[in-house]
Amino acid sequence: MQELARLRALDPDLQQLGALEHEYRLHPTLPEQALAGFEREHGLTLPAEYRLFLAQAGNGGAGPYYGLVPLAAWRPELMLVGMVVEFEGDRPRMVDGKPVFVDIRPRPEIDRPADPSRPFLLEGPWPRRDNDVLPAEDAHPLDGCTLLSEMGDGYQCFLVVTGRRAGEVWEDFTHGEAYEAIRPAGCTFLAWYERWLDSTVHACREQVAP
Repeated sequence: MQELARLRALDPDLQQLGALEHEYRLHPTLPEQALAGFEREHGLTLPAEYRLFLAQAGNGGAGPYYGLVPLAAWRPELMLVGMVVEFEGDRPRMVDGKPVFVDIRPRPEIDRPADPSRPFLLEGPWPRRDNDVLPAEDAHPLDGCTLLSEMGDGYQCFLVVTGRRAGEVWEDFTHGEAYEAIRPAGCTFLAWYERWLDSTVHACREQVAP
């Protein structure tokens, strides 16, 4: 990929985020047999843009944050923060000089990992302050997804592969945020990847500018 060769030339010391891990290189591509076998084994169909990338560009390596994760079945547990400080306006609510905590864990509790073959049901950021209920009683908020990239500090980018939102990139901040911790990135896979290429080229140029 020409853009990655350009980045290797612009950032020879690998100073941009994640560059030390992937060195602006992609892993080998996946043959059709492997892609079809993965889809068959896990009962899903990979979004066209992502599938084409895996077949023609690479399966993991150079990419946003700490690089693209190779294709695998993603079955995460839910990592929502259990207790958060309640606010009144922009100030913590205090009682007897102590902040008031609110339990924001989902109810009913989710007692299984996510399943990539089941549909992703979220239509917008979740959980909201006024509604932490999932669209279906037996749903997991990360059903129907595959991991794309680790952002650091336990945060992740993922791709919806099953359901009405298939093909969209979303972000998971449940390791450290309470409300709207799972939210859309507002783009498909290729737009997300190209945005990273453009922003990294810009950052490299700024780095060497006098």
